[in-house]
Amino acid sequence: MTTLVATGAARRVALLAALVALVATVAFWVTPASAAHLTVTHARIATFTASACTTQTIGFTAPSASSAQTSVTVTGIPASCAGKTGRAVLVNSQGAKVADLTWTMASGSQTVSVPGFPTANVTGAKLVANGWWVPASWTAPEPPPNPPAGQCWGMLHSNGQRVQGTTCVPTFTAQRLQNLAVANGGPGTYRDVSIRTDFTPAGYVVNGTYVGEYQALTKWRATVDLTSAAISSGINLTGPVYIYSGQNTVLAPGETCSNLAAVTFQESVQGNNPTGDFTISSAPIPWMSASRLLCSR
Repeated sequence: MTTLVATGAARRVALLAALVALVATVAFWVTPASAAHLTVTHARIATFTASACTTQTIGFTAPSASSAQTSVTVTGIPASCAGKTGRAVLVNSQGAKVADLTWTMASGSQTVSVPGFPTANVTGAKLVANGWWVPASWTAPEPPPNPPAGQCWGMLHSNGQRVQGTTCVPTFTAQRLQNLAVANGGPGTYRDVSIRTDFTPAGYVVNGTYVGEYQALTKWRATVDLTSAAISSGINLTGPVYIYSGQNTVLAPGETCSNLAAVTFQESVQGNNPTGDFTISSAPIPWMSASRLLCSR
């Protein structure tokens, strides 16, 4: 029987082949993030450990609800993340991007500017800090405040902020009571209500800075007492109630019509139109499209 004895050179070749196979196996299984921390030096594998700057959840929200919010508030940033580059994406319920931001993180809370985005579309947040995934959460901002019944405010189109330093006086005009025939969804009654808003002065000042003429930059927001005699007379409010939009009128953010004594409407389209209208009914109105139904109870 012949015995083969490996020479020194052959042993080195075999060792190198085994090392290449090991490196290939490691490279297959490691993630891109961890691969960045694997170093092969000559015939040795040198490693070092690294991790995300925190395992705590960092929070994201906005100063106020808006269709065109331009800033995001980041909270709960630990000192270990200070100086890191944060890259965050705000996403909707399908995981699609609504807005993104990149900034240098500082401990505590920060406000970061972003291109305008609709806060109502955001349901979550994803965050990478210096290349590492960090837990993140989104908290929906509180809806902007609503005026008391019988009053109106001006709200900036850009961010939904209430405009100070001006007086808004609304006029609510209830039209003639109409009857719904049984064939048209009745028996029931309905009434159209018109809204007119008058601002004094016409120019707006926000935080001490003049921002322009009210109709060009703002939308009116008015709260109506639907239980008032002028509106509710002849309409049974103890049963089903249906409220339909008319020209230039939608519900304010967060309005559910749960309290008929204070239902808040607002201008639906930016422009120079200080008026709007809606319809209140005790039965469905078949010629009103479903998209015009603001609320029912």
